[in-house]
Amino acid sequence: MSKNRAPESPLEVRGLSVRFGGFSALRNVNFAVPPGGVHAFIGPNGAGKTTLFNCISGLRAPTEGQVLLDGCDITKLPPHRRARAGLGRSFQVTNLFAALTVDENVRLSAQAHAGRSAFSLFRSRESLKEVKERTSAALAELGLIDSRTRRAGDLSHGRQRRLEIAMALVGNPSVLLLDEPTSGMGVDDLPEMTELIAKVGEKRTVVLIEHNISLIMSISRTITVLHLGEVLLQGEPGTVAKDPRVKAAYLGSEG
Repeated sequence: MSKNRAPESPLEVRGLSVRFGGFSALRNVNFAVPPGGVHAFIGPNGAGKTTLFNCISGLRAPTEGQVLLDGCDITKLPPHRRARAGLGRSFQVTNLFAALTVDENVRLSAQAHAGRSAFSLFRSRESLKEVKERTSAALAELGLIDSRTRRAGDLSHGRQRRLEIAMALVGNPSVLLLDEPTSGMGVDDLPEMTELIAKVGEKRTVVLIEHNISLIMSISRTITVLHLGEVLLQGEPGTVAKDPRVKAAYLGSEG
């Protein structure tokens, strides 16, 4: 690949396998996520979705295969270096500092992405300004400016999920992984979160695991279906919805 040529896929997985003794959680998984928009992974429990996300984000080493971010092999990089390379992630269970304010949570994440210099007693005024600007931009994008002085633990579950995404976005990732962003969310919060994810996908590539099929079909540009640790199908929502294998194995059991 030419150094001056942008990679066709911001996130690519080649021949990824994960084995636990005699059990294969993933078997020779191959896919390339197109740039921009929302790309979703679906499949019932045990399909290998979370194991795949853990391999992509560096929380689990694959038995075989490669993970490429913007054309660069990140398979052996630890999570913090993947984050600085442009990979963001939110988790299924919210992971916030409940006693700190919304602003403080995002600012700490911004400082972590900026590196050790951002925590130094001798840090430059410019580095502090950048952290502040990144924090404000992430809060604005997630609609949290009006909540910036509130304790994170006092927020509703829906707004806590927003805050977690803001913490992931503050590093300006080229690819954002969202692990079941509507998990535990009330019905009233779903439309706002659906609109928010679609909006975030207008500026970067969003890759998500989600059990809400209606949400996935409404905002995803492409979908990958996992079945027993293997890729069953990848395509546009209309193609996936019409496939008889998907109808039989997944759409009838997801919700």
